[in-house]
Amino acid sequence: MKMERKIIFTSFAMGLFIWLAEALLDFLIFHEETFTESLITRVPLHDLFIRSLILLSFLIFGFICARLISKQKETEHKMSTSLSFQQQLLDTIPVPIFYKDEKYIYRGTAVS
Repeated sequence: MKMERKIIFTSFAMGLFIWLAEALLDFLIFHEETFTESLITRVPLHDLFIRSLILLSFLIFGFICARLISKQKETEHKMSTSLSFQQQLLDTIPVPIFYKDEKYIYRGTAVS
C-alpha cells in the first residue's frame, strides 16, 4: 500500500510539473502577463482545461500503474508461497522423485 501511494504521489507531482512547465512556456513565448498571473490568476479557460486534463491523465496513469504493480506483487507472493510449499512437500517425502524434461530425459531427482 505504501508503494501505491508513492506512485500516485509521483504521478501527481509530474502532472503539476507539466502544468508549471506549460505555464512557463506560455510566459516565455507570449509575455502577456507576469509568470504568477500566467500560472494561477489570469489563465484562459482553454489553457485551464488542457492543464487540468493533463493533470488528470497523470493521476489516472498513476492509479493504473499502482494497481498493476500491487497485483503483480500479490501474484509473486502467491507463487513464492506455492513454490515453498511444493519444495517442502518434496523434501518430506521419503521416496526419491525423479523428473524428466519435455523429451522424456531424466534431468534430476528430489531426494530428502
